[in-house]
Amino acid sequence: MLPAVSQSALPPAPPAEQLVFDLAAPFPTVLDAREAARRHDYDAIRRLYASTEAWDLRTALIRTAAEVTGLEGVLQQQRRRDPADLTAALLLAAHHIELGWAARSGARAEYVSGDQFAVFHDHLRIAERQLIEVTAYDPGNLAAWTFRLMTARGLQLGQSEARRRYDQAAKQSQHHLAAQTQLLQQLCPKWGGSLEQLHAFATEKAYASPPGTLNAVLVVEAHLEHWATLSGRPAGAYLANPTVRADVVRAAAHSVLNPAAQAGYSWVVAHSYFALYFSLCGDHAAAAVHFRAMGAYAAVEPWTYYLPNARERYVQHRTLSLRKGSR
Repeated sequence: MLPAVSQSALPPAPPAEQLVFDLAAPFPTVLDAREAARRHDYDAIRRLYASTEAWDLRTALIRTAAEVTGLEGVLQQQRRRDPADLTAALLLAAHHIELGWAARSGARAEYVSGDQFAVFHDHLRIAERQLIEVTAYDPGNLAAWTFRLMTARGLQLGQSEARRRYDQAAKQSQHHLAAQTQLLQQLCPKWGGSLEQLHAFATEKAYASPPGTLNAVLVVEAHLEHWATLSGRPAGAYLANPTVRADVVRAAAHSVLNPAAQAGYSWVVAHSYFALYFSLCGDHAAAAVHFRAMGAYAAVEPWTYYLPNARERYVQHRTLSLRKGSR
């Protein structure tokens, strides 16, 4: 784990050209897994996975390696050679999830073609078969349950099944943020949930978590998802609502800005979510705190979903916040 960032002793923010837009960058083990995947060195990935104890890093390690193209043949060969190798099954499942979501694209359902959906579902069914095997033999595998939440949503298995899978993950850890983030998506109206369910889950899990953990980022995620369902004046009014702002401020104080904060795997993404919210509100001083806390690291992922030209907008808002927020 990286040490917590002290808000009173932050170094000067580096210039935009020095930003590192790579979530794996602060974590050498995850970077090593990606490089091993690029070499198609499955044995190295397996050793890294086995030597990693924290489930947030284990989950991230598998997802990051799974993003590398051309792995399928290597993993299928390993599965034939050693059918009992559950790490190969887990990585193969994650790889098919990546292929499936890439085929579907990030567009809303009405803009996804029937052919795209067919390819998407084919990949998710392959992933699901691998994951069923992993969780049957290793029911404590939090990464597998997290991925099964992704397949449940993509295959439209419904709210009850997603809750069942989340409950299995929660038996192993009450505060596994990756699993909570996946269920939070399932609870959005666009996936068959409701705004009431969305906010209730986010609030419950945020404040059930110990101070300094990252889970309270769920609160700002929920508010941004709510905002995305609106348009025009209601959207702007929602973000500016004092109750919403107070909710986000409280969540930041419980998590990334807490004196007990620890920089778990998603710490950059968490700060980026808060920076996005405050940037959209025009609160440069509040946004600057989160941009400064990230240092040279940057996460464009939450911005990509909500804004066009996300990377450019990120840099623009960061520059503006650091200039105006320091006055």
